[in-house]
Amino acid sequence: SIGDATSLIEDQRSEKTRYAVEESYGRALQIYSEIQALRGLISAFKNIKVEEKKAMASNDVKDRFCAASERQLSAMEKPDKEIVSIKDFLDKTEKTFASLGGLTPKQMMHIGFFFKASISEISRKTVIVGDLVLKMKEGMRILDEYENFHRVRKEIDSLEQKVSLMEKEAKSMENTSEMLEADVKKIKNEIESVDTTELNNVEKEFAESESIKSLIEQDLLSYLSVEKILRKLRHQENIVDGVLDAYIRSPSAALIEDNELRIFQFIEHAISLASKLELDTKNILKLKRILEKKDYIKEKKKELLELVQDSQSKKKKMNDARSAIEEKRKKLETSRNSAEVQLSTSRKALERIAAGLSDARKKTEVSRNELKAIAGRLSGSDIE
Repeated sequence: SIGDATSLIEDQRSEKTRYAVEESYGRALQIYSEIQALRGLISAFKNIKVEEKKAMASNDVKDRFCAASERQLSAMEKPDKEIVSIKDFLDKTEKTFASLGGLTPKQMMHIGFFFKASISEISRKTVIVGDLVLKMKEGMRILDEYENFHRVRKEIDSLEQKVSLMEKEAKSMENTSEMLEADVKKIKNEIESVDTTELNNVEKEFAESESIKSLIEQDLLSYLSVEKILRKLRHQENIVDGVLDAYIRSPSAALIEDNELRIFQFIEHAISLASKLELDTKNILKLKRILEKKDYIKEKKKELLELVQDSQSKKKKMNDARSAIEEKRKKLETSRNSAEVQLSTSRKALERIAAGLSDARKKTEVSRNELKAIAGRLSGSDIE
């Protein structure tokens, strides 16, 4: 299993890495030694001359090859016994031998014709270096595999911790969202079920009081509806009197404000001027009936005043009750709006966490597959 393979490879990693470094460093020293030997061959090759006239051009090509090769090889420094230095040495060696001497294949063939023995020795030495490089690269490949295995395993550990934390965060956010949903539902129910019993009772009492008041006003109007006669009186006698004006506008309203009951004086005055006001018998009888019902009207005025005060009191109580309900609903709506904003924020956060969690799980799966592949190559078998 991947678990068993991982444990085994981790147990072996330190020893295998140490061995790979030792082996690669040993090959690097071999390569360095071969490079020094090659420098000697090239130095000797530099001093060889061909006297044939037709080989003069080859001497120039050979000299350029030697100068370039010596310059390239002299830049190769002995590596330190640590991975970075060994890798750097391997990389420089490959690049150097890929372009050693800077000649084209055709130029190499040309000088090889006249300097066959020397070129053969140099070629054999470059082949030896090439073989050592290939072996060294294989050792470094194994070293890289172990390094990659360790890196990927650390990545998986980190990703698994991240997934675990995000799962806890998602669960916490889900709980928060559920609580906020419950709060919103609870507040909505409270808004819909605000107790209006007191308001309903006061509204009913106010309506009853207004109804009785209306009946009394209608009763009084059956006696006091003499606006036209009072208007004639005002006009005929040029009377300027606010109380009289009030009775002409609204008899019942004027009666409430008429503390001295001057209405009876106006009625008596009108009766005394019946002829001048051209009042018929019917209107005169109507005026006299008011005077006859003076005590009754006084009593009804008293009742009306009490009802007005009672209605005002009930109206205030009704408005206070309505304001209290509106204030309570307003506070509840504010709480609901706040909870809904928090709920929306919580849901968006949960969506972000879910997206991040999905991404982290995918990356974990990719890393696990990569780890299986590396473990398979290191163990030489398929890992399930």
